[in-house]
Amino acid sequence: MPHGGPDWSTGGQIGTVHTIEDLGELAARLGSPVTFDRRGNVVFLEDFESGDERWQTEGDESADMGWSAERARNGGFCYKIETSKVSSANTGIHYKGSRPRLSSIGLEFSHGGGDDWNIMTARLRIYDGKYELNSWLRYHDATGVIDIYADGGFYIPIGTYKPPTTIREFYTIKLVADFKALKYKRLIANNQEIDLSSHTIYPVNNLTQQHMEIEIVVSSAATGIAHMHVDDIIVTQNEP
Repeated sequence: MPHGGPDWSTGGQIGTVHTIEDLGELAARLGSPVTFDRRGNVVFLEDFESGDERWQTEGDESADMGWSAERARNGGFCYKIETSKVSSANTGIHYKGSRPRLSSIGLEFSHGGGDDWNIMTARLRIYDGKYELNSWLRYHDATGVIDIYADGGFYIPIGTYKPPTTIREFYTIKLVADFKALKYKRLIANNQEIDLSSHTIYPVNNLTQQHMEIEIVVSSAATGIAHMHVDDIIVTQNEP
């Protein structure tokens, strides 16, 4: 039986193929990194295929970090984070740019595993001209617990997570919060989804000019060297 429609119209029928009426599906088939969770409209995407010029580094002088072809979730490049041997030294990357319209906004990133992790944090921070608003998660490698920064300025444990055991694997995390209603919505951590709708974003008075910041940081345990490769950092708005 005929099905679908010709490429130039959806009004007719053809018998051999299905047409693609979802542009997100077309983009995924053409190699877009936006395949983990397609909800929301993409407003920022970093796949590191063209370098790391938009990012600043954070860490001890002896840390090793930067654009890398060692691993990649998609394409041929990622961002490599290798901490120093200083215990609990934060090492990571930071982006600052224009902010999207306040709505339900998601921060997604993919990361590899490694040894000697202590804490991994990911934060999307928006300054709206009156407040500093943080959508912020923190993972503790020793216990597997994930916290979010919420509910009056406290870290609230909301679940557990097991990252990849080797640097060759990439897992994906996506944190979604409604920056207009000041409410968290959900966390997707690889293969699990956690409802966060009972938790609120904690606003801090801050008159800094309006902008958006992204931070992804890992610290080392004891005097070891923690490794992490980061790829496909995505910000979405209008999340359902």
